[in-house]
Amino acid sequence: MDRILGHPDHVHRLEEFGLRRGIKIEMFRPGNPCIIRLAGNKVCLRDDSLLRVMVEPLA
Repeated sequence: MDRILGHPDHVHRLEEFGLRRGIKIEMFRPGNPCIIRLAGNKVCLRDDSLLRVMVEPLA
């Protein structure tokens, strides 16, 4: 994961889930909502125009 952009409270909440810069995540199910695998857990994220999770794909 490269970075999270959004309101500091929302960014902090995702960081509490373990979603932070440099962590490897796996797309489990794309779409809206999407489901990612993070440290062995599945996390559901809905589309939100106020919050962006920026990722860099692995080669």
